[in-house]
Amino acid sequence: QSRCDTNLVILIGINVSLTSFSMPMRHAIIVEMAMDTFLQELLTLLTQSPGNLTYHVVLSFSVAGSLQASLSQWRNNQFPQGRRLIIGLSLLLAIRLVIFVLAGIAWQGLVNEHILLPPVDRAATLISLLIIIWMWCIPEPLRLADAATWLLGLLGLTGLALNLVWWLGQGSGIDYNGSWPDFIGEVVAISLIVIGGVILLVRKPNSWGYGLGMLGIALAGHVAYLALPAPEGDYSGVLRMAQMAYYPFLFALPQRFPTSTQQVPIPAVPAEHKRPTSDPKLLESFLYLSSESEPDRICQAITRTLATALVADICLLLTPPNEHNEINFQCGFDLIREENLTGSSLSAKSVSLISTALTRRLPLRLPASSTSTDLRTLASHLHLERPGHMLFVPVVSADDSPIAGLLLLSPYSNRAWTSEDQTQLSRFATAMAQLLQRTQMLAYLQIELNQTQEKLESAKAKAKALQSENEDLHYQVQIANEQGEKNLLRAESLAAIIANQGETGLTTPDQIAGVAPKGSTETEVSRLQSLLHAQTPDAHEPTYMEGELRLALEEVARLKSALSEADQRHLAFINEQSDRLPINDKNDEIANIIQEMRQPMSSVSGYTDFILSESIGILGALQRKFMERIKISTERMSQLVNELLRLTTVEMNLGKFTATGGADLYALVESAIAESMEAIRAKEINLRVDVAEKLPLLRADEHAIKQVLIKLLENAKDVTPAKGEITLQASVQGGDHRQGYVLIQISDQGGGIPPEYVPLLFTRFSQANGKSIPGTGGASSQLSIVKMLVENNGGRIWVDSQPNKGSTFSILLPVASENMFGDEPEDPLA
Repeated sequence: QSRCDTNLVILIGINVSLTSFSMPMRHAIIVEMAMDTFLQELLTLLTQSPGNLTYHVVLSFSVAGSLQASLSQWRNNQFPQGRRLIIGLSLLLAIRLVIFVLAGIAWQGLVNEHILLPPVDRAATLISLLIIIWMWCIPEPLRLADAATWLLGLLGLTGLALNLVWWLGQGSGIDYNGSWPDFIGEVVAISLIVIGGVILLVRKPNSWGYGLGMLGIALAGHVAYLALPAPEGDYSGVLRMAQMAYYPFLFALPQRFPTSTQQVPIPAVPAEHKRPTSDPKLLESFLYLSSESEPDRICQAITRTLATALVADICLLLTPPNEHNEINFQCGFDLIREENLTGSSLSAKSVSLISTALTRRLPLRLPASSTSTDLRTLASHLHLERPGHMLFVPVVSADDSPIAGLLLLSPYSNRAWTSEDQTQLSRFATAMAQLLQRTQMLAYLQIELNQTQEKLESAKAKAKALQSENEDLHYQVQIANEQGEKNLLRAESLAAIIANQGETGLTTPDQIAGVAPKGSTETEVSRLQSLLHAQTPDAHEPTYMEGELRLALEEVARLKSALSEADQRHLAFINEQSDRLPINDKNDEIANIIQEMRQPMSSVSGYTDFILSESIGILGALQRKFMERIKISTERMSQLVNELLRLTTVEMNLGKFTATGGADLYALVESAIAESMEAIRAKEINLRVDVAEKLPLLRADEHAIKQVLIKLLENAKDVTPAKGEITLQASVQGGDHRQGYVLIQISDQGGGIPPEYVPLLFTRFSQANGKSIPGTGGASSQLSIVKMLVENNGGRIWVDSQPNKGSTFSILLPVASENMFGDEPEDPLA
């Protein structure tokens, strides 16, 4: 009151002294002086107690109102930006409340305001400014920017501690305004404002204009404080007026992102894709997914179904980061263009938000206005002008590990995703978890199958190489044997000549020719002379040919040893690659005999090829014809020996089959169909299965009966034309007073088997003129094995054929009984 009276007296005195001026000029000077006095009084009111409490209340209510609006927005849209905004505003409100409490305590005189509050007030201003810039410029998580913000905040707290130590040492003799810590604080504040404005201009987040205006007012306040002379006291009224002006701009922060109630136009979208639908065809699509077996087709079906169900412009299926820190986009579907998107991969760092959400098993929604690099990367990768709004939900397995991720984009319709969309997609992800696990398992099994096939091919190549090496050694032995025979003949002839020389005393060709009787023919003498000259390099050294003969015999022995070693290596390799059952002594002897038969046949074949090569002389036309017939007959005998060995091996294994007490026909039929279904489906053949509801357990070997069913299904598949039908039926035969049997029938549409070929059907050589019997497939040669398998298990097999229609193979097998190892069951055909 006294201050106002004093000012009023001063104004009256000035008015009296200005009587010499004109009236308008006097009024202008008085108004200007009154305004200056009012501004000075206002600035003084904001910097001194209790008026400064009004300043703290205004700032605190601005922050609290923005925080309440952010919480409301977060409950509606669940955007990750909203969570960051809540964190920033909460920190800002905590700072304002601390300053407000300290100012109130100082007003009551409980603490020395001059000693405590000035450094704390300046540090709160800087840290608050840093938080405001962080909220405006970095709305989405960005590790580098977040780390820099936290580091600057820690530096601010460190500066506050040092400033407090310095200020406490100064006492109460100086004002804080104009001190060197105050000047450094203002320079740092102006630097932060300039950097924040540049970031806003570069990134241009949603509503960036409000943020730029807020920083402009703050910059004007700090520049004005530095430009004007430092006022007396510890606080700056100009700065506090600027803060009261720009803090209300915080209310624009929660309004940057669309809410679920905002209507977003959806241009250029077909009418059938404008809203989610519960079309029954979608349910049919989901049911179709469970029957699919190819991973690529499953992936395409999933993205197509989800895009249609949720009206998503683009739906993508992606996998967690691999060992190379890459995220693979397995497939996708573009609903607007109605086309599938091919797989691709991206670095996990370029889509850090999606990678983090997938790793942490958290959903994620980003608006189209987001400044995240994830949206820009997706737009560039998918060749889109804009990515639109994004919705991501992870697919989690039963053990809480991420399997895949479902990503929805709206680049064409610009549709904003709501929390209801997120909930619905999460439900779909839960339902898809088991299906995707099965898909990944199928892919893993496919990789294992390919690796197994590669190993098998490698093993086959190794076996072929060993076989080729074995044949080469056989051929070398044959050549060595021939050479040895030739050397033996030469040695015998030489020995005979030398013996003749010893008896007659003639040692030279001239002596032999000179004493030849007149009755001898000249041709005999010429023959002996040519033989001596051709066979003996030195007639006085007969041991020369003996040395050659010994060397030849040693070479033959070495080649035979190498051949034996190769045979042992080949046999060891076959035993290593096969998993055969042990054989009894009788069948072992038969197999050994068959193996022994191969050796002379190989020799015959080798000599035949050697003669046909004309290495020892040119063959005539008739001689070549006879040799070619020998070669053909030898090859035919080799095939028969191989077939006999294979059948003998099958019989040896049949002897090891055991009739278990519980062969489940349901499981056997299911397993046989599973192994044969792929080939049947490839011909688009319909397989109709008619199995009785209650079937007893079979008294049979499970492996044998499964092989029987597989071979008969393969035979039916081979003869049935495309889009035909195969029928598999099973029923119980027999009454209460007879041993029960199960009748299994497999019918095809192969045109039937001619009656004249039926007697040959189950023989070992079930072929007609070297070809398969009409009405049977490529497995017709296996029908004899089928018959042996069935009869070895106490069953019977026969065939019924209708010309121009098809054939039905019937199998009758005994069922298991309580005394299954007792008396033999009654003959099913009796």
